[in-house]
Amino acid sequence: MDELKVEHDYLQVFKLDCSEEGTTILHKQEEPSYAKEYKLRTSLLDKKAEDTIFVIDNGEYSTMMFANEY
Repeated sequence: MDELKVEHDYLQVFKLDCSEEGTTILHKQEEPSYAKEYKLRTSLLDKKAEDTIFVIDNGEYSTMMFANEY
């Protein structure tokens, strides 16, 4: 996150979509608006799955959690 070319929001969102064709990761933030999609040819999981990971950065430390942990 520190290497983003835009100012980064304290909340970063990563949406994962894993299938037999591969894995898509959508990284986005709200302020300022930013989104980038990454496609991997290999699946990170053995089954189809979708999940969201939140990363909260308060400047001193970062916290990562799955959406169901929020």
